[in-house]
Amino acid sequence: MTQHTVFLAHVRAAAPQQWQEHLLEEHLREVACLASTFATPFASSAWAYAAGLWHDLGKYRPAFQRYIRTVSGYDPQAHIETAPGRVDHSTAGALYAEHTLGPRGRILAYLIAGHHAGLPDYETAETGRAALSSRLPDGQSKGYLDEALQATIPADILTPPAPSSPLVGERAGFHLWMRMLFSCLVDADFLDTERFMTPGQAMLRAAYPAVDTLLTQFHSHMETWLARANRPSTPVDTVRQQVLHHPLPSRCGPSSRRVDVDRTYRGRQDLVQSGVCLGARRAAWQEARDLCYPLYQHHRTDCRRVPRRV
Repeated sequence: MTQHTVFLAHVRAAAPQQWQEHLLEEHLREVACLASTFATPFASSAWAYAAGLWHDLGKYRPAFQRYIRTVSGYDPQAHIETAPGRVDHSTAGALYAEHTLGPRGRILAYLIAGHHAGLPDYETAETGRAALSSRLPDGQSKGYLDEALQATIPADILTPPAPSSPLVGERAGFHLWMRMLFSCLVDADFLDTERFMTPGQAMLRAAYPAVDTLLTQFHSHMETWLARANRPSTPVDTVRQQVLHHPLPSRCGPSSRRVDVDRTYRGRQDLVQSGVCLGARRAAWQEARDLCYPLYQHHRTDCRRVPRRV
């Protein structure tokens, strides 16, 4: 059996018979750093960092390294007709999280096991063997983690600082916290993979203007559009302006955002809906600025980085 010394996360053809390599240890570190940054605003960076480091541990398995070299054409000695099928590369990391962190590792096991297919249930009749209660013992019995750990894996990947911050959300909100962590991991994995596989697409993400700039442009466009010269005002325009300029309350729940134009335009829901679309867009931009913009600024510089070329 071939013993690999270079472990690949991804490869792409740069030219005929020329390949660029995305080294696995680099991918794990990059995803960990990105996920940690995304989770910092809700005080969960260590959880996201560990999830990022371990999410693709299964790619150290010889079966995966054979698979990526064969199906990509990277290995000239490989033949596509003998290529193996899809190789499980997420269960090993989920097992490692539980073995390393004990009961708290179950949190990371959910994130890692589902980082491609979606958060799994623990036990369910609907998903069967895809449930975590089936996948973990199945992967253990098949030796997925043991295979991965036979590789020479850098110590900083295997032994990061253990997450010590308390669990968030208590009984009512714990599921939301886990979904936020999951989003941090999945977004980080996607962005780092995109930077390598399609660097041109990744660079487009850094070209967007800031949220407050977009909000200013939206207001300017709407004022110009509603005040067009040589055009008589219509009932639709009247409702649009009423809704668009209705003062937005502070964040106190969806019911507080209702604009009561029903009495004036009862039976004319087409007018109301037309105005609500514009009002909703304005509200969305302002919410994005007030709630999301601080986080956006927090990792904007990191997302502007030029894609790595290996």
